[in-house]
Amino acid sequence: MTNRFPFGFVEDYWIDAWQRSIMYLDVLRERGNIYFEHKASAAPNVLNFEAELIRDGRTLAQPVNYLLVRIVPPEGASIDTKKPPYVVIDPRAGHGPGIGGMKHDSEIGVAMAAGHPCYFIGFLPAISNKAAKAIRQTIREWRMASTRNNQRLEDLARLTNPAVRGWMNYYGRFYRSKCIQVLRHLNEALARWAQRKFKRFKRRERASMHWLGRIARRDPNLFVLWQLGVRPEAGV
Repeated sequence: MTNRFPFGFVEDYWIDAWQRSIMYLDVLRERGNIYFEHKASAAPNVLNFEAELIRDGRTLAQPVNYLLVRIVPPEGASIDTKKPPYVVIDPRAGHGPGIGGMKHDSEIGVAMAAGHPCYFIGFLPAISNKAAKAIRQTIREWRMASTRNNQRLEDLARLTNPAVRGWMNYYGRFYRSKCIQVLRHLNEALARWAQRKFKRFKRRERASMHWLGRIARRDPNLFVLWQLGVRPEAGV
C-alpha cells in the first residue's frame, strides 16, 4: 500500500480555499446583478407585491426623492374602491427590516384581504438636489483657496476627510455614483487652492489639476475622496 504524500493536507487546503474563493466571487457577482436590477427599476423597493408607479417626486416643480406607488392586488384579492385606501409610509423605501408589505400577512396583505385599496410611499435613497447643494456650499465655506493657502495638503485632508466620509456613508449607501458626482467639486476646490498657493499654477487650472493627480497617484490614501477612486487626472 502506497503511503500518501506526507504534506497532502496542504494540497487539500489549497483546493478547498480555491473552491471557496470561486463560490464567494460568484455570490458577489449575483449580489451585484441584483443591485443593478433593483437600481434600474422605476420604483425600487423590496415589496413582495407588484407595484404600479403613480407619481415620481423627482418630476415635481420642487423635486423630492419620494414616490407614490399603488399596490397591485394579488390574484384572488377582491378590492372594494368604496373602502378607504390603506397607505403605508416608509422613509426607508422598503430597504429596512419590519416594513409593512414585505409579506402577505403584513399590514398591506391584511388590508387587501379586507378589500382596501393599498398604496405605498417610499423614497429613492439617492442624494437629493437640496443635499447636493448643501455639500457644495460646505466645500465653498471651507474657503481653501482664499484663507487656507498657507496650509499643506495634509492639513486640508484632516479638514475635509471626516465630512467626506460621513457624506459617503449616508448619501452613498445606495446610489454611490450620485454622491461621488457631487463630491468631485472637492477636487476642483483643491485645484483652486493650488493655484493660489503656487505661483507656477496661477491661471493654470489644468496644470494645477494634473499636479494634484500626480500626488493622488503617489499617495492615493491622502484624501477619502481619492481612496474612493475619485482622483484628478495626472496628465501625461
